[in-house]
This record gives sequence, C-alpha cells and structure tokens, in this order.
Amino acid sequence: MLKSERPPFEKYRFYDSEAINRLQQILVLRKMQISIKDILRIYQN
Repeated sequence: MLKSERPPFEKYRFYDSEAINRLQQILVLRKMQISIKDILRIYQN
C-alpha cells in the first residue's frame, strides 16, 4: 500500500509526503472499520 525507498546499506526506509498522506488516509479508513482488503481495492482503482 505504501511505497518506500531504502538506500543501499541503510537500515531504515524513507517515505515521501505522498506516502505519508496515504498512511493518514488508511488510518482514517481503519478507524471507520473498513477492512484492509477493501482499502486495497480502493487504492487499486
């Protein structure tokens, strides 16, 4: 659901502002008790 970058030899992943916004949207949808399966469908369309 989220795209990240992992530079070579780094332990951490980096997320851009678009991924952070998507994460915030996913959290709201989950609070509304929308399943992950349904959220995946939303983002695939």
